[in-house]
Amino acid sequence: MRKKFDYLMDLINQKKLVIGENGRVYKVDVNGELFPGEYLTGYGYYQVSVYIGNYKYLHCLSHRLIYAYHHGIDALNPKMVIHHLDFDKTNNHISNLVQITKQENSILGDGTNNNYVNYYDFKKNKIN
Repeated sequence: MRKKFDYLMDLINQKKLVIGENGRVYKVDVNGELFPGEYLTGYGYYQVSVYIGNYKYLHCLSHRLIYAYHHGIDALNPKMVIHHLDFDKTNNHISNLVQITKQENSILGDGTNNNYVNYYDFKKNKIN
């Protein structure tokens, strides 16, 4: 997984990928123009897809890339998930992303029913 993020960070450093202030990922064409660099998956998440040659593509969920970009690749724990605080899978603004365990993510729910728990209440009260 580290190789994938190193490759994507290189594209960001080369200004071929741009993380927008709005939490969206853009690609840069040969004229320096920005265009959407991600697409919506069937699960409702944005995903980046980059051609790496030889008919192969590298895929990465946008919220994981944005979290790694802002916190560093080493901060991204493969055993943890990136949670959207407002439960909106398309809101990848860094202020809406937090890394938590899979168990915590299960407790918090997905915001689609009355059983979900607010993340800050969860951390404050240490709900288990």
